[in-house]
Amino acid sequence: MTIENTLSERGARYGDFAHHAKIAQDLQDVARGTEGWARLDPTQRQALTVICDKIARILSGDPDYADNWHDIQGYAKLVEDRLPRTGEAKTHISLPVVELPASPRCSAMADISGPVTAAEAVAAMQPLEIPDHIQKPMGVAWWNV
Repeated sequence: MTIENTLSERGARYGDFAHHAKIAQDLQDVARGTEGWARLDPTQRQALTVICDKIARILSGDPDYADNWHDIQGYAKLVEDRLPRTGEAKTHISLPVVELPASPRCSAMADISGPVTAAEAVAAMQPLEIPDHIQKPMGVAWWNV
């Protein structure tokens, strides 16, 4: 099967790609624009992203194509299986304290320790403003809690 055949087959099933992309991005923009997005962990965010894509496929293409509906159930189940059970303690996490040189525009990350979910910890964090004269290691995210 050639890529042209695949694209033709998908176009017949899901409609025009630009139309589908617009719907998918609009749905994802709404999700990401809510306060709740920051409380989600990466698996929940990814599941909602893919579910938005599946919904866009349904709205722009064949709404009777069962595979899209089945996939939505599957991504929701992947998240459900990772949720803490009722009454189960939250995971204890500890983030390190980062020592930074004294500066009026620079502060260190506070230590977080205790019964919080990763999503709750991330929701409490804000990016630090690090002055240009401070050398920052590559690949390190600086947060102020």
